Amino acid sequence: TIPGLSGSYRVDDEGEKAKSTVLIQKGRLQELMYDRTAAKRWDTHSNGHGRRVSYRYPAIPRMSNTFIQAGEYTP
Repeated sequence: TIPGLSGSYRVDDEGEKAKSTVLIQKGRLQELMYDRTAAKRWDTHSNGHGRRVSYRYPAIPRMSNTFIQAGEYTP
């Protein structure tokens, strides 16, 4: 979701708006990456991670840019 950064996109390959997704916070799983198919299977909503290798393949949940934010402890 950062304009001009490699790996960023405005909408995924299913037309869902891209958004920041916190996967893990303080060692706990917060959210998973979903495309429309996975979201339907798990009775939730797509969160903009449905991406394709090309138009010949179905969309699957895939990563975009990944960041690790600073925590409360120093390395």
